Formats: sequence, structure tokens, C-alpha cells
Amino acid sequence: MDGTQEKGKRKDIQGIITALATPFVQGELDFVSFKKLLHFQVSQGIDGFVVNGTTAESPCLLPEEVEQLFEWTRKVAQKAFLILGVGGNSTKKTLENIKKAKEWKADAVLAVVPYYNKPPQRGLVWHFQTLADKSELPLFLYNVPARTGVELSLESIVELSLHPNIKGIKEASGNRELGKNIIEKTRKDFILLSGDDDTCFDLCALGAQGVVSVVSHILGKEMKRLFQMIKQGEKKEQALKEYKDKYKLLLRRIYCESNPIGIKMALHLMGLFHSAELRSPLVVLSEQETKKLKKELRSVGLLSE
Repeated sequence: MDGTQEKGKRKDIQGIITALATPFVQGELDFVSFKKLLHFQVSQGIDGFVVNGTTAESPCLLPEEVEQLFEWTRKVAQKAFLILGVGGNSTKKTLENIKKAKEWKADAVLAVVPYYNKPPQRGLVWHFQTLADKSELPLFLYNVPARTGVELSLESIVELSLHPNIKGIKEASGNRELGKNIIEKTRKDFILLSGDDDTCFDLCALGAQGVVSVVSHILGKEMKRLFQMIKQGEKKEQALKEYKDKYKLLLRRIYCESNPIGIKMALHLMGLFHSAELRSPLVVLSEQETKKLKKELRSVGLLSE
């Protein structure tokens, strides 16, 4: 791919993007299930993928496993854009991951707000500006305070949006007002991607360019249809109502325990994953919740009786 093509492709980071889950069998990567998932996602029309995101259980993946997952995704989903999760709580380590992303020919990188050490806002701004200065790939911020323990403030997001290599943000706080303010106060070409399945289409209706989704693992085609309805404008309210009315309970079941516990069980029940196994300390969905999930998957037509 030459520079012009690569640049043009990166401009199209929008639409329905799946944050890929990682299948395991007896502690090892299950590439048979992973390829099955990728082919299913392609058939659903998914626009792009995040590899090594939270849903992938990134804290528990080895570097060589991340590379293997990325290579398989690129091989199977050739028309989709690929974003590599590179973030951590160390600026130095994140920069090392960004170099790998460039070597692997990712289209962009996604860097989460540093977790556990809880830096102040000025530390977060310095961290992301440093990453953007040294990255040859477009950088997306990732704000998910429920996971990181600290939130990237609106003021920091606006300041960071001035950096030419910070292309956008995955906003996963679930705060609609914050999403609205990001749209209104950042530069015109700054890309807002919703990272919260519950409020994703609310943000798209306000102007977000896409969704980094978990439930798109199993609802890809439906989410594409609803997204297009919202972006066309005339059926915006109809799409919002349909999503909330039809899938509200399913979302509750998927997120009844920490992600990706629910979605991995759903993928297993639907026959896409051989196992719902996770890496410890995460554990599989409880038997009681699995029964509720199975019932809801049947209710929306994703699982036969």
C-alpha cells in the first residue's frame, strides 16, 4: 500500500467497528474460532476492527499473541481498517507498542487513559501529546473512566484535539453531555467514536462518526442498518427507538458482568466460539446469568429454540 492509499484509507475510520474478543481453549489462543468470528464479521458488513482492546482481554495477552491476532485479522478482513490497542499506564511502553503497530501496518492506534496510577490532567495531556508527536500512525484517545479510575476532562480533550496527529477519541464514559460537548468544541474533522453500546446511537444522532462496539459481535448487520438510518437523518428517531426497545434487555444481559464475560458466552452459545473461556482473574458467566442470556438471545432471534 503506498502512502496516498494509506492516507486515504485512514480518513474512512467511521461506521461500525468491532472491538474483537479473543477466544481461548485450555489457556491457548483458539484460531479456529477466531477465523470463524472474523468471517462472520465480514459477512455482517463491519467497517473496521480494534485488535488488542479491552474486549480482547489485552492485559492478559502476550506480545506474540497480539501480533498473531492482528495478522489473522488483516488476512481475513482485508477491506476493513484495523486499529491496534497500544495503551497502558506507561508512556514509554505505549511508545514501544506504537512502533510495533507501525511495523504491522495498522491504520491507526488507540491509546487508553493510563490506568491505576491516576495521573492529573496535565499528566494526561503530556502523555498523549508525547505519543502523538512520536507516532507515525494516527492516534485515537480512549476515555473509559470506569476501567481506568480517571477521566479525561473535556478541557483536556479539546486541548489534545488541536494536535494534528490526534485524529479522534473513543468516548466510553456513557456521558451523553460530554459527547455532545466534544462534537461542539473540538475541530471539525476530529472523529468521535462512541465506545458505549448503551448510548452509542444517541451520540451518532448528535454527530459521532461511528461506534466501537462489543455487541456488534452478534448484531453487526442490525447495527449497520440502524447506523445508516441515523446518518441519513429522516429515520433517526425510529432507529433510536428500535435499538432501545428491541435490544435493551440483551444489552443488560451482555453487560451483567464485566466485559467481555457476557459477549464471550453469547458467541459460544451462538456457535462462533468453541468455548466461553476467559483468562483469569476473569471467569465465565455464571449459570444463572447464562440462562437469562440464552433466553434473551432467543427473544431477539439470535438463537433458535
